[in-house]
Amino acid sequence: MYPESLLVENDLKVTELTIGETTRISLYGTDNNKIKHDKYMLDPYCEIVTEVDVEERNLVIFQALERGPLEVRRKGVVDFNVYLTPGGDEFLVSSFDDFPDFFRSLICSIMESLGKIRSSLVNIIRWRANLTGPNKLVRFESFEWSQDEIHWKRWDFIIHPPYLNVEMGLRWGNQIQDEIQELLNNLSGEPTHHKLFREAWELRHTNPQSSIVIGISAAEVAMKECITVLVPNAQWLVEEASTPPLVKMMTKYLPTLPAKNNFEGTVLAPPKNIYKAIDEGVQFRNKVVHVGRQAPRYEDIEKILLAVKDFLWLIDYYCGHSWSLQHIRKKTLKEMQNIQEIRS
Repeated sequence: MYPESLLVENDLKVTELTIGETTRISLYGTDNNKIKHDKYMLDPYCEIVTEVDVEERNLVIFQALERGPLEVRRKGVVDFNVYLTPGGDEFLVSSFDDFPDFFRSLICSIMESLGKIRSSLVNIIRWRANLTGPNKLVRFESFEWSQDEIHWKRWDFIIHPPYLNVEMGLRWGNQIQDEIQELLNNLSGEPTHHKLFREAWELRHTNPQSSIVIGISAAEVAMKECITVLVPNAQWLVEEASTPPLVKMMTKYLPTLPAKNNFEGTVLAPPKNIYKAIDEGVQFRNKVVHVGRQAPRYEDIEKILLAVKDFLWLIDYYCGHSWSLQHIRKKTLKEMQNIQEIRS
């Protein structure tokens, strides 16, 4: 079970999502937070329940843990809990490392599987809701198991999960919930270009040179991913062959693609202020990488990154995610509308 510091000041009560037939996810808003630790009073709660088939040798260990320790036995300076399996065998545990290799492997496998589900869900929500913040967003709270989903046993052996608390606001209704469920059903994880952009945006103050390099990489990756989605036969060419300059791809090639969404029948290139800002970013990136030039001023970095961000959402729109149009800045959409009117 994984609580996420993701939904703060929201009207989310309980959202139920599923992955396949064996995994269900419940998202609780701050008012329904099941944990209510004093330190995390405003945090939401994300509960993931999944079914796992276990071998008999693992089952007997779970059954022993459910019954609890018989006694505490000291060996040297270490205290061990003594457990008894249904078959009458003793085993002593002071830490996770004392369990048999096969059992530790099972627990780690389950944790890894739940972690991937959690990360995928959080990233999909952040993508859909246009939320920024570090790429690593997790605070593991507890792991529990049950054979009947009525009586639950909490795992008491810490495996040193990562901790990070980031608070962000999110409000959503049934439509967004349905869209998130659809993304989960279609295994449409957050695109790589948005992960790169989040990292670039986080670095704009502390490491502006890396911010520019990663930000332009996000735009380049988005362009290639767009081609791969819309023209699958071109995937090998995109991945293996050298591609034309980014701005030329944006202005000359993008409008020729068979986009899944368009503007009244037309696939538009980004407006001039967007591709010029990105081209400026490309020039800065090249100088930073090849000659070690200092990054531009903060206001220039932000202008470039915001242009990249609009471009990423435009790419998502052309790839079939109609809702992404909501996240493009109004002035950019207005300029695209003017281009459309001129062409009409």
